[in-house]
Amino acid sequence: MVDIHACCSRSAPKTRLFLSTALLAVVFLPLPRFLQAQELTAISGHEGGVVQSVFAPGGKVVISGGHDFTLKIWNPVDATLLRSLEGHEGQVLSLAVSADGRRLLSGGRDNSIRVWDVFLPDPLSEHKSHEMAVSAVLVGPQAAWLATGSADKTVKLLPSGEGEVISLEGHEAAITRLARNADGTMLASADATGQVRVWDPKDGSLLGVLSAHLGPASGLLFHPTEPQLVTSGMDGMIRRWTLPLVAPRFSPAGETVVGVVRLSPDGKVAFAGDETSLRALNVEDGAVLRTFEGQQGAVASVVLNKDGTLVASGNAEGTIRFWKTEDGAAQGLIQGHAGPVHALVFHPTEPRGVSAGADGTIRTWAMPAEAQTLEGHTAQVAVVTVSPNGQLYATAGADKTVKTWNAADGALVQTIAVEGAGEVRALAFQSDGAQVASGEAGGVIRFATVAD
Repeated sequence: MVDIHACCSRSAPKTRLFLSTALLAVVFLPLPRFLQAQELTAISGHEGGVVQSVFAPGGKVVISGGHDFTLKIWNPVDATLLRSLEGHEGQVLSLAVSADGRRLLSGGRDNSIRVWDVFLPDPLSEHKSHEMAVSAVLVGPQAAWLATGSADKTVKLLPSGEGEVISLEGHEAAITRLARNADGTMLASADATGQVRVWDPKDGSLLGVLSAHLGPASGLLFHPTEPQLVTSGMDGMIRRWTLPLVAPRFSPAGETVVGVVRLSPDGKVAFAGDETSLRALNVEDGAVLRTFEGQQGAVASVVLNKDGTLVASGNAEGTIRFWKTEDGAAQGLIQGHAGPVHALVFHPTEPRGVSAGADGTIRTWAMPAEAQTLEGHTAQVAVVTVSPNGQLYATAGADKTVKTWNAADGALVQTIAVEGAGEVRALAFQSDGAQVASGEAGGVIRFATVAD
């Protein structure tokens, strides 16, 4: 091996040239197209599948219900189990939390409804007003009333104080969904035949009936600001209804069953997931605005962040993917669960979320950071490495330069020209980060001092 010291100006990096018969190893690492979200905590404690999980208002606790007959309250930061609520004698199928975060409503396969104080281990009250499993529950404004739906084809209205339970009848199949408008003056229920009924929760009077879908209704949402109702069904259709009830506007039919639908915060865009894709549709005319690239498998859950700039989907294989809603740009993915992601929510105030899956776990995640574009190379970049202290990236490629970058802000720190050399195929920092070594296709290794 021959050691050749090259003369150079004071401003240029000092180099030493080593001639070697061959490189021992070459690693090709393309620059990442985007940053992936990182798992913060995997929360496990249920024995069996988790049917639903929600953040309590304020985002300080996560509440979950599972097939093990229990509800559990967790600290999402460190996965600590704060409390396990026991009492159901069957799987917990439905869950809702009051606006103040104190009251919790659960429905189970044991045909019962239980009202809980999140700080107490035993339920405040238990209702056996249904004859079959309770598939949907809902809390009215200021918890003034509670609504429950069941496989027995009825909806029940429960007053928060004294008063009789009102039974809302007329459905001809099991109740699949419940929803209310923002001020709580309308309650909607959907069933397994696709019929939707709208009620006045004050007295239980019927306001209207919709034959909304040819098959079970899978989604039911009131517009947040306009008198409108959005429904989705297993017939592959998404429909918007104006209240008072008029003929619906139709979205283009998908190729497969629509399993989930969510509205943007302004109510102008619907996000629909089916067995193969996630689509954004204009609520006004039903036009497809975009199909989000990269979705694989059936969409099991969809959620938007608070300002509607980010949408996430969980699929049947346990993968969670993120996109920008503005242009559909992919923002990362998480291999989170060993099975379908049943529920997916964003934290109300922080850049993280929580998911629940059929594998019996609840997981909290850091949201994906926006990718930086490092511009400077004039040809293909073949290799990238990170300094030992994590403060610098080094890149090299076909333009015969080595560049270092500030990892915090992506600023270009240094360009090292490798004049007359072959294409750089390998890079490595010295253990103290003071030098970077580059290996060329022709078997040459060069060392350069890294600028501060």
